[in-house]
Amino acid sequence: MLIIFWFIILFAALAALLLAVDFFIESGEKLAHHWGWPDNVKSIVLVSLATILPELMIALMAVVAHQTVLISSVVAGSMIANIYLIVGLTAVTAGTIVVVKHWWHIDVPLLFACLALFIVVVWDRTVTLGEGVVLLLAAGVYLFYWAKIIGHTYHDRESEIPAHRGHRHHLHHRIIPEEHWILILSNVFSIIILFLAAFWIVKSSSYLAALLHWDLDAFGLIVLGIAVALPEIVLAFQAARAKKFELALGNVIGASLFNVLLVLAIPSLFTSFVVPEIIFSAALPFLVAGIFWYAFTTIKHKIFRYEGVLYLIIFLGFILKVIGVY
Repeated sequence: MLIIFWFIILFAALAALLLAVDFFIESGEKLAHHWGWPDNVKSIVLVSLATILPELMIALMAVVAHQTVLISSVVAGSMIANIYLIVGLTAVTAGTIVVVKHWWHIDVPLLFACLALFIVVVWDRTVTLGEGVVLLLAAGVYLFYWAKIIGHTYHDRESEIPAHRGHRHHLHHRIIPEEHWILILSNVFSIIILFLAAFWIVKSSSYLAALLHWDLDAFGLIVLGIAVALPEIVLAFQAARAKKFELALGNVIGASLFNVLLVLAIPSLFTSFVVPEIIFSAALPFLVAGIFWYAFTTIKHKIFRYEGVLYLIIFLGFILKVIGVY
């Protein structure tokens, strides 16, 4: 009965977190419009925030609660869920994914760069302030590239930009005039809800891991990793049904990059934290395999349904590995 109670708390906190993210982005969109931000800058800032906010809030609250093993676990779990579930479900739903030619010239190299950065940073089992600063500098370079190379053609190539949760890039189509102070109060309220929800996510995760006799890092890899990736997974499923494959696959690149460059980096500004061994014994092998499998299946510019099924089977193997079945 106690397990059910804490699962209810966890799911309620996750729902509040994701709803608060959407509310924060919508209020932020209106506020940015009120301040006269250019569309490309506005889209980059809001998409970046929406992509990482759930993971970042959990990571920051994990620092406060001294449960820092959750940081790298949530990052790795979210990346693995994004790769295997988004691509797998998109391919199974659509039958065949058509991959545009530029994917192998831009997006796949970015995904390999993301993997390399993650390995380099966690290899010594600790993420330090210096490594966090390097990641933030890399994030700045990437965002500058995005603004200059992709952002200036935003209206023509919006489907290539990684989507943020729930809004599908229509940042400049739904502006509703509101009082400036109301927008600011809305953002402040959203931030308060984000921190409260993240607090209860970390707290309930700690209790559930103990009740289930799981290590907290394993719980973070599977349960929280899938949970924070759910909006991207749902959006990818909807995009697949509409045959908007670039929108679906763009989530894989954007979510993975922002997780490594920002979610790992920002908590390290406050404290160095240890990377649990399960990242190396379970998460990293599947992460490497997933990115190579992604590169292999996209090289022919099509991903077929049977390949999508293999993505899902491998993800099931990851879950079984983490929970100790083999």
